Amino acid sequence: MAAFLSTELAARKVALGKKTGRKVSMARLLHEVALTVDLDPMISEETLRRFVVFEEEQAPRPGTLAAIAAYLVAVQGITRADLDAVAAADPARLGVLRPMEPRANAEAFAKELAGEYRGYRLSADRLVETRLTLAFDSDARRIDAAHRVRAYAVSAPEQVPGRTLCLHPARFEAIAGFTRNPPVVTAVQYGGLFADIDLAFAVGLARGQEAGTLLSFDRILFHEDMPHALTGRRSGRWKSGDLEDLDLPGRATREESGDEENVADPLAGLFDAGPEDIALFRRAPHVRVKRHGSRPNEDRREEKPEDKPGPGALGFAPLADADIDDEMLDAIERAIDRNAEECARVRAYFAGRADPSEKLATAIDSFQVEEGVKTIEAGADINARHPRTGEPLIFAAASWSMASLIRAMLATGKLDLSVRDGRSKPPSRRVADPDLFAELCAAELEQRDD
Repeated sequence: MAAFLSTELAARKVALGKKTGRKVSMARLLHEVALTVDLDPMISEETLRRFVVFEEEQAPRPGTLAAIAAYLVAVQGITRADLDAVAAADPARLGVLRPMEPRANAEAFAKELAGEYRGYRLSADRLVETRLTLAFDSDARRIDAAHRVRAYAVSAPEQVPGRTLCLHPARFEAIAGFTRNPPVVTAVQYGGLFADIDLAFAVGLARGQEAGTLLSFDRILFHEDMPHALTGRRSGRWKSGDLEDLDLPGRATREESGDEENVADPLAGLFDAGPEDIALFRRAPHVRVKRHGSRPNEDRREEKPEDKPGPGALGFAPLADADIDDEMLDAIERAIDRNAEECARVRAYFAGRADPSEKLATAIDSFQVEEGVKTIEAGADINARHPRTGEPLIFAAASWSMASLIRAMLATGKLDLSVRDGRSKPPSRRVADPDLFAELCAAELEQRDD
């Protein structure tokens, strides 16, 4: 709900700016909200500023959400039906632990599971990072989740498998060297966790009304009785938001790892897995993670030395080259060969004679933003529909905040922004980057007024 209201308030700010012909300050926005509804006295300019910057941490009070919702309904930015639909589809609504026997076991499991998990995969010349943050909310007795996926362009992809030991978590520090430049795409979702008997669980994720991702885990690797690695599957086909529709595995495999630096060894086979397979590794497992959305100055405590991450990146011990065993060396060679073939296939495809509109859809799916811009320059139909989703391509580009691609679409002067998705929302509502959101939202308003 907070993500939905944040997006719609940002859209209202853009609309006010277009109406007045000048930039709208937070003071003015706060003044208009105060004139429209009974305002929670705790709402300040800083609260609103933080609220419309999607990536900033915030802890919206119920009174803040209620006031912003009432304001948006009053100015016809949204309808009460919109609020009901978001409330029904919000995965956080379902983030209540399922009954376990005894129930205390479910809560203990949730507290142990809380933390940040990261995973990486290499796809041609793109390094794709997944971050999953799970934080236990003791008041609601549930786990809140934040899910971020970023893809980075890698100039020398053949170096990644060897330098990172096939994305081994003990080499996350080396992986960070490939992610220093801004990501080419970013997607952000929020949601809740569903725990089941025998430790199997799933995380339902959405942003606003877009409930489209389900992470289902059926294998948990423990180290010193703490979850250290999670493996399972990612699905982008979950649309309901109903608990009954979750395809949970009936039981999770619990395995014990050896030394902390060898936590990924039992999962080596997953380095050869496909994009829907997930292998996420825990960061600094003994540091308490604050609930997603809490302000940086809230709920702090004095860290003890043993709480701090270990000597390696993300709390994992570093590996020396001498520690690489034959199995990992074989995996590195396979990864290098496989990815070289993928790079060659991608280059050949975009150099070939495929239809530009088909190339544009493929460029979006494979995060090849530069190639997508080239297809637009070559005459691709920017209003074509995606062959898999059936939606206009602008929605897929917006879902990944593909700034240069979207700007190239806008620059043609031919992009149809009157299109709506299945929930009657425009493309801008998919964008996670605040600046790009404002730009696309302004273009939608301008085209509507024309």
